[in-house]
Amino acid sequence: MPGSISVILRQPMGVAAVIAPWNSPVILTIRSLAPALAAGCTTVIKIPAQFAQTASVMA
Repeated sequence: MPGSISVILRQPMGVAAVIAPWNSPVILTIRSLAPALAAGCTTVIKIPAQFAQTASVMA
């Protein structure tokens, strides 16, 4: 209607937990991480201990 104001309030859904498998940690982590970050959610990532260097590169 003329003279009315529309307001859109965007809020994140919450916290997303991403648990990466050992066989393909980078691809599957980013595949889960990207939509969560695009929605504005805070993410917690748990990667396997075997890939500590990969985690430091991603960070």
